[in-house]
Amino acid sequence: MACHVRIPLTESMNKEKPMRQQEAQGKVKKAKGKVKEAVGILAGNKKLEREGAVQRTEGAAQEGLGKARDKVGKVLTNIGHAISK
Repeated sequence: MACHVRIPLTESMNKEKPMRQQEAQGKVKKAKGKVKEAVGILAGNKKLEREGAVQRTEGAAQEGLGKARDKVGKVLTNIGHAISK
C-alpha cells in the first residue's frame, strides 16, 4: 500500500528574495570594518586598525552564514517540491 505525503508550501517559501537579511547585514558590517581598518592605517592607530579587521572578519562570517542559510532553504524547498509531486 503506497502512502503519499503532501507538505504544504507556504507562500514565503515559493518567493525568491534577492538577498537574505543576515547576508545583507554581514556585507554592511564587512564594509564598515574595511573603512575602520583603513582609517586606522592612515591615522597610525593600531587599535582602530585591529577593531576594523575584526569587524571585517565578523561581517564576512555573517555574510557566509547568510549565504549558507539561503542554500539550505533552497534545498529544503526543492525537497518539498519533489515530495509534493
